[in-house]
Amino acid sequence: MDIADIQIRRLGADEAEKFRDIRLESLRCNPEAFGSSFAAESVKPASWFADRLSTSFVLGAFRTAVLLGIAALVIQQGDKRAHKGLLVGMYVRPDARRAGVGRRLVEAIVALARDRVELIQLSVVKEMKRRGGCMPVRGSWSTGSNSMPSSKTAATTMKSSWRRTSR
Repeated sequence: MDIADIQIRRLGADEAEKFRDIRLESLRCNPEAFGSSFAAESVKPASWFADRLSTSFVLGAFRTAVLLGIAALVIQQGDKRAHKGLLVGMYVRPDARRAGVGRRLVEAIVALARDRVELIQLSVVKEMKRRGGCMPVRGSWSTGSNSMPSSKTAATTMKSSWRRTSR
């Protein structure tokens, strides 16, 4: 796969079915990496996914018309938190991994956030980090970790933050 053939762009509400497909795939294949579950989202109608796309910043990585990966930026609300963004819902399909797609998605989220927030926070499941999780090279990154117990297993999550170093 040639990374130059990958287009990163914001998903529109008219792409709800593509978004639904990859989102459900991500929840089914890597449930430990997400705050939601396949069971909770698989019963949602297409209109729910369309609403989500029209009210948030969800980016998609495309090769021709095929959606290879997604990532979203959530800007927190409130006077004391509006300077913070969260990189959430990131997933790259297995056949597109290790080709730079994830890096391009993260870089696009950072570029999108640059004039909107001062801090981007994200969590990476430790298993994902072992698979070669990426961190953008521009800006200042810091990491820490903590254990997050769940009903089935305890997963260790790496917490990362990016701070804008210049406007």
